[in-house]
Amino acid sequence: ESENKILELIGFDGSAGNLIIFKNKAVLLVDGRYELQAKNQVDNSIVSVICTRDSIGTWIQNNIETPSKFLYNSWCHSISEVDFWKRSLSNHEFIDDKADILGNRIIKADTEIFELEEQFCGISSEEKISYLTKFINEHKLDGYLICECDCVSWLMNLRSNLIKNTPIIRAFALISSQGEVSLFTNDFSTLSDELDNYKNKNIGLAYNRTPKKIQFLMKDKHVWLNNVNNPIVDWKAQKNSIEISGIKNIDTKTFSNIVNSGSFDLFDEAMISMVDSGKPVMEVTERLGRILKLKKQGLIPYSGYSEDNCSILNEYLTEDFSVGQVATVRTVLNETKNRLINDYILQEYTKK
Repeated sequence: ESENKILELIGFDGSAGNLIIFKNKAVLLVDGRYELQAKNQVDNSIVSVICTRDSIGTWIQNNIETPSKFLYNSWCHSISEVDFWKRSLSNHEFIDDKADILGNRIIKADTEIFELEEQFCGISSEEKISYLTKFINEHKLDGYLICECDCVSWLMNLRSNLIKNTPIIRAFALISSQGEVSLFTNDFSTLSDELDNYKNKNIGLAYNRTPKKIQFLMKDKHVWLNNVNNPIVDWKAQKNSIEISGIKNIDTKTFSNIVNSGSFDLFDEAMISMVDSGKPVMEVTERLGRILKLKKQGLIPYSGYSEDNCSILNEYLTEDFSVGQVATVRTVLNETKNRLINDYILQEYTKK
């Protein structure tokens, strides 16, 4: 949150949104997930919240006719995004915030970085790097720059505790054609120094995932850029046998901790017993899914710990149910955590 410039300026703390500030007003572009939240958090007399799937460029194109000058933070917008603005919105001018008027978003903080053991990820970082090195050489590149933190974490099998509930390592990675890896965190001056070794050489990167600032930096260093999609995006989506096994057999106590950490307190006696006996997580989620089915039928199940309530609930949790997304189940659990249905309503439902 300390780096969230939108939160600092207008009080909106959602994880996705674009803010455009004009002389007399501001416009916050959000998708449907955040429309109500944004309107509740910002001063609506100053900030207009607009629910749209349009990008910043498309919204400006459709709504701003008067030629205007826009200052932007080149760390926050990709090469592809800024290039689209300049190509398609030629009546407007887009200026890089070289003077850092918008403020430095990077907050230095102590963090613990640790290596994820191979027994959990299935493939060593050395093997993954060899895949990428082969990719680099097949595309006749001298190196490849990765700016997506999740991809860097996957490649190096590294995790950190810096971001709550998101244990990625926040870093860029530059991999040479020989497989040498350089990691860059808050101090991007080291990236500038490293690029001196690539003068008049070719570096691949994904324009749609790389900050425009990187392009400016490489141009100053006389490094040739090649727009090549990051292959790790696809590689990490294809789970290996170890990862699949881990997903299926995740420790149910860990699962219960995850659920309870989000204040989801609907574990009934049967589910608590399943967790304590070490039942596979899918069996626990199946029971949650069946509770979800009852909820959809108009009943929010009572989650007290009496034997009577559990036996009544068990009687109606025998039908087949497609579990679907665990996230959906957790959402319903959150909705029902207030336990609005009492014993009487539950028993009246069972009589029907």
